[in-house]
Amino acid sequence: MFDYATSELSQDAFFCWLLSYSTQQDKKEYGDLFRVSQSFLKHMLGKEESDCEYFVEKIERQKKIISKDQQGYIDIFVTLKNKGQTLYLIIEDKINTGEHDNQLTKYYSALLQEQQYNCDNLFLSYVKSEYMIKSEKQAMESLKETKLFHGHMTVIDQTMLLQILRQEGDAAEHIILNDFIKKLNDKITVVNFNDSASFQLVGTNSTVNYEYFEFLTQLDIIKDHKFCWCGYVNNARGGFHCLTWNEHKFDKEPFSSIYLQMEIPPYSEEEENKELRIVLKLKAYEEKNALLAADPDLGQKIRAVREEINASILEADNGEEEFSYETKYFRIGHTMRAGYIAFDAEEYRKAIQTMNTYVDRVLEALRANHIHEVEAWE
Repeated sequence: MFDYATSELSQDAFFCWLLSYSTQQDKKEYGDLFRVSQSFLKHMLGKEESDCEYFVEKIERQKKIISKDQQGYIDIFVTLKNKGQTLYLIIEDKINTGEHDNQLTKYYSALLQEQQYNCDNLFLSYVKSEYMIKSEKQAMESLKETKLFHGHMTVIDQTMLLQILRQEGDAAEHIILNDFIKKLNDKITVVNFNDSASFQLVGTNSTVNYEYFEFLTQLDIIKDHKFCWCGYVNNARGGFHCLTWNEHKFDKEPFSSIYLQMEIPPYSEEEENKELRIVLKLKAYEEKNALLAADPDLGQKIRAVREEINASILEADNGEEEFSYETKYFRIGHTMRAGYIAFDAEEYRKAIQTMNTYVDRVLEALRANHIHEVEAWE
């Protein structure tokens, strides 16, 4: 089932379904699922398995939160009872995406402003079923140690989630639970990029892709040029996993910054030519429609600067470059492609060094036209 139901909404539905078995009635009728449900609930609350039972009273999906004239929606909000005390649990669950716009802090802080919630009865858990890269895990661990959460925040990654759900007994035979466990287990692949055979797996599995990114971010060719972000980008062509780095901000329109983005499209293991790309990206100050409405000539300006950027790269090539820099596939948008190179996963070092060099050339050309960086990227 979860081969077809792949969205976060489907994952939300599974978590809600599992938590619904943490009731007094289900303890009697479905003891096996009750035990799994309790284990999941206790881990999210940061409680020991041996702790007393927590009974779910209400599960809400997409609970609306309003904070400082902004609104958001909590993925799952659970009301539960423990020894007569009412507790509340915010669950923010992810698949391919990560925490953004300080949403965890905003949601928790907003609820604390309401009379029924306080630092003793309000909990938050960040649950991710896809691979959580080191930088994301470190950010979440740092966040949970802040005073705001009073020790009431937990982080559950892919491996921990599998350990919680995989239990002996009749529960393991339940078709919905077992299907989710199987899907989760299939995602977990351990690779060693000191072995050349591992590079053949890049593109075939999301966890392998993230482990490849993890491997790359430990190299000086990324570390010295400021890693920014990695994650999944959905589009009409099936989407891709990406790693971004080497971002530079500017003080003049039409671009707010340029950066490099590695893209890994989905492939099957049988496909021999698994082409990866490193793209030189341009980011506009505002969304496309707002910009075009404010300045009808913007498209022409953007194209002119893009041509200048690409000329600074292509004119310096002496015909001996190992990778062909392509400039096709351009459209106006919030983020735009200036050009790209294609490479094999094993060629990562030369490909990254090549594109880092191209960025240096672009910066020189922009400075010559009085377009300067406004700050170093941190």
